[in-house]
Amino acid sequence: MLTTMPRMQKLKAKFEVRLGIRDNTNTWTIPFFGPKICYIPIPKAANTSMRYSLLPLLNIAPSDVHDVHKDNRIPKMRSSGFLQTYDPSWFVFSIVRHPAARAYSAYKDKLLRPTVPFRRLSEMGLKKRDTFETFLSALQDWPIKALNDHFLPQSELLSRFLPASEISVYKLEDVGEWWKTLDGETFARSGLNLGALRNLNETNKSVEKEFSHAEKSIIHDLYHRDFETFGYQL
Repeated sequence: MLTTMPRMQKLKAKFEVRLGIRDNTNTWTIPFFGPKICYIPIPKAANTSMRYSLLPLLNIAPSDVHDVHKDNRIPKMRSSGFLQTYDPSWFVFSIVRHPAARAYSAYKDKLLRPTVPFRRLSEMGLKKRDTFETFLSALQDWPIKALNDHFLPQSELLSRFLPASEISVYKLEDVGEWWKTLDGETFARSGLNLGALRNLNETNKSVEKEFSHAEKSIIHDLYHRDFETFGYQL
């Protein structure tokens, strides 16, 4: 566990006061109104790759986009707004990932690799050389409504959609089984093929790790709803 830090405790208190303000379920959606396709992005679950693959629906060449997360041409709408326009003719989908692999990928990309750690993690008292177990312990000790989307349970982010049978939730690990289905649905609605999921190999290379008993225990505590909802095993 992290050593108690005055700054960390002040930040926790600040967030706890605001617990009723943030709604983790009001996640972003990326709706394409012409073909009526809506992608619900989950950070650290092929999110960047999927955004690039969908660019042809906007007549944008992926090679023309430097940062797909900051390009204003890509439509974004909170789920509360999208659901007001939704009807069963929409094709709504999302991609989820094994909770342990997703957490480890977030740890590497947001804490270990950057020269300066992700601001939200620094605010939690984490430092660049902290271990994966320390990272997990910090997430476990933090109010869930104050966690960044990269670290929230996937079931929390998708909770507004999961009761609806119309949503298709695909597991990243099974991409070989469902990608043709997704590509076929996109072609039927837009006349465009997506091709291969871009940068998938880079996504998969970042998760090779044997998790310790302590790490598994915290992962299960943090993401038990993801394991139950999406049928993953630890």
